[in-house]
Amino acid sequence: MNANIFKAYDIRGKYPADLNEKVAELVGKAIASLFIKKYHKSNPLVLVGKDVRNTSEVLEKALIKGLVSQGADVLRVGLCTTPYLYFLMNKIKPDGGVAVTASHNPKEYGGFKIRGKGNESVDERTGLLDIKKMVLSGEFKKSVSIGKIKDCQDFKKEYIKFLSSSINIKKNISLVVDNGGGSTALFLPELLSKFPKLKYKPLFFKIDGSFTKHSPNPLLAESQQFAKKELAKGGANFGIIFDGDGDRVIFLDEKGEMIKTEFILGLYAEKQTEKGIKTSVVMPVNTSRGVREHLEKSGVKVHLIRVGYTFVQQALKKSEISLGAEISGHLYFKDFFNIDSGLRALLKLSAIVAEAKEPLSRLVSKFETYINSGEMNFEVADKKKVLAAVKRKYKDAKISTLDGVTVEYPDWWFNVRPSNTEPLIRVVMEARDKKTLEEKNKELVETIKKYL
Repeated sequence: MNANIFKAYDIRGKYPADLNEKVAELVGKAIASLFIKKYHKSNPLVLVGKDVRNTSEVLEKALIKGLVSQGADVLRVGLCTTPYLYFLMNKIKPDGGVAVTASHNPKEYGGFKIRGKGNESVDERTGLLDIKKMVLSGEFKKSVSIGKIKDCQDFKKEYIKFLSSSINIKKNISLVVDNGGGSTALFLPELLSKFPKLKYKPLFFKIDGSFTKHSPNPLLAESQQFAKKELAKGGANFGIIFDGDGDRVIFLDEKGEMIKTEFILGLYAEKQTEKGIKTSVVMPVNTSRGVREHLEKSGVKVHLIRVGYTFVQQALKKSEISLGAEISGHLYFKDFFNIDSGLRALLKLSAIVAEAKEPLSRLVSKFETYINSGEMNFEVADKKKVLAAVKRKYKDAKISTLDGVTVEYPDWWFNVRPSNTEPLIRVVMEARDKKTLEEKNKELVETIKKYL
């Protein structure tokens, strides 16, 4: 068994080499054991849903076998998106839930996203390490009884009503919507039909568990080529590409250019403040300073946090913050249970663009006041030494150690942070002009390379 399938926030691995039916059954046993101990219940109720990828069906069956063998009662959802499972977690309020999905990973992967009571993420800090220990040792809490399996009631119509009820698209808008063969197509046609003024060109709405058209990762250039081609024909206001399980999205403007996720968040926040709503947002330390500065000038309170979706969710749940974003394509909403939803993101942006007097490219241009390096990754032997060296070299700057080291000067800044799961240092840098970016980037890279 490959222990590397256990990530910081979920479980993912290649099928069948790293993650197969045997491992999935052990994971099911461990999840049931964790919930029995954590919630002091002999038969915890666990929701189980699966995405459309080819590996998910066999892994779901094996997972459920493990769950019930350890006493957990299973409510089987069937095919769904991850956000729909989150909706059910808040609707039904079980003791836990599992989305059988490898999200945006290639077709040969399988995986599990695990939730606890109250729809809390089960990650390294909240039980995933315990699950890992049990799976690797084969030692589980002794089962008192065998659990039962039932099929979950279909709440899809209620889910679509929930998503659409707070959105008003008053003017005509045209979109290019690329589902990529993923799970979001389970809801897309019916949801979009609720908005007569929203017209769209569908791409790859047919379920395809092998993702034969393109990768389920919307950040890749190969995944964006089809939507770009359609947008080049003209007439569409913007494009959207979903990942495999529907929680992550990438937006393209009317010209086919990818828009940073934090810029989309900026538009949401601006719209709320225009309506007189006091708005606070949360962003990880590696997001663009341009959008942060613009929002603060507009009266939006910006909170910076560590990179990682659990930190975003916790911030939304425990404070007045109403919106959050990660640069990887996740958009979070307090009015969607403090979590991420690709469909929610699509509808909110559609309503904004339909009302706007300018195209989307112009709407986000106000945030583009810095030139961004993109994320750079360096494999290093000692992450702590790299961070210490960076702090010494740039000691005259404004420095934050919230997540790695963030160094800020008036016209440029960067964040260097250690990966949670790999022997990597991740770097993002921005500057007001290209020359400064190139010079400072070269300087920083030379510092880091001393520790490769």
